[in-house]
Amino acid sequence: MKTLLLTFALIASCILFPANSYAETQTKCEKNVSDEIIINGVTDAQLVTDTSGNFGNSCKEIPDKYKVTFYRLGLCKTDPVLNENRLDDCILFVNSDAGVSHIIEGVGAGSALDIATADPAILPGSYSYIVLVVSNELQIMHTETFGGHLASQSITGATGSGNVCWTIAKKTMYSGHRLVAADLVTPEPGAAKRAQLAMDCGATVGASLDFTSEVFDSLGDGVDPWNGQILDADFSVRLLQSDNLTAATDKDNGSRMLVSFPNESIVTNNSKFNIQFKLTDSVSVDLAPDLGVIYALKNGADPFQVSIVITE
Repeated sequence: MKTLLLTFALIASCILFPANSYAETQTKCEKNVSDEIIINGVTDAQLVTDTSGNFGNSCKEIPDKYKVTFYRLGLCKTDPVLNENRLDDCILFVNSDAGVSHIIEGVGAGSALDIATADPAILPGSYSYIVLVVSNELQIMHTETFGGHLASQSITGATGSGNVCWTIAKKTMYSGHRLVAADLVTPEPGAAKRAQLAMDCGATVGASLDFTSEVFDSLGDGVDPWNGQILDADFSVRLLQSDNLTAATDKDNGSRMLVSFPNESIVTNNSKFNIQFKLTDSVSVDLAPDLGVIYALKNGADPFQVSIVITE
C-alpha cells in the first residue's frame, strides 16, 4: 500500500491589519479543563495563547465543518502550473466544470467525495504530481466557547455577546485586494463596525449558525501587491478564472486555485484508489480588542490534508 499525503499548505489565514495589532499564533489554542479557549485579558496582541506559548489575537482549532468545491482532483505527469495550467497528461478523480461540493467533518464521520465525474479510463503509468483545482472561496462552520482568567469577559459578535461564538453567513477576504462587494467584508473591531463581523456570540449557539467564507482574492497578504501565483519547490499555486484554465489577471477575476505538489506514484491496471481528508489546525479563530471590548472577527480557512491511498 502506498499513501500519498498532500498538505494544502497554501491556505493560511491572515488578518488584514498590522502584525503588531492583530498577531496570529501558530498552533492550537490553549484551553482550560472545560475545553474553553483561555482569554488572557484585553491586552492588544495578547488575547490568547497557543500550545507553543505564543501570544496573539488568534489561534488554531479543528473546525466543525470545512466545505470545499472541487473542479479537478487527480494525478499528473507534469506540473500543470508550469504547463499553461493544462491537465492533458493527468488522470482525474474529479473532473467537473460545475464543481463538486464536499464537506469535511472535523469531528464525526464525513461524507465520501463524489467521484461521479471521474475520468472513465484511469490510464496506468508514472505520475509525478497531485493536482487540485478548487474554488478560491473556502467555507468554515465552527463554534467555540471562551473562558480563562476573565470569566466575566464576554466576546462581542455581530449582534450579541457571550462566551459562546459561532460562524455566520458572511464572506471575508484573505488579503483585501479585491474591490469590496455588498456580500464581501473585511471584519474590523469596534462598536460601529459590528455589521462586518463574520461571527456572532451569546450564551448558547444561535439560529444564525452557518458557513462563513474566506475568499482568496490574492496569494499575497494585505501589504504586498496583488499576487496571482506562488512557485515553490514543495508546491505551486496559481489563481485561475472561472473557466478553470485561464490565469487570473487581477484581484477581481480570480475564481479558482490551481495547486500542484510533487509526488511520485505508480498506477497500474489493477490500482484501486481511496481519497481521504483530514483536518488538523484548519481554522484560525480571529479576535480583536477595541476600547476594552473583545470582538469575534471571523474564522479563517487554514490547511487541510488530502490522502490518496493506492492499493493493488
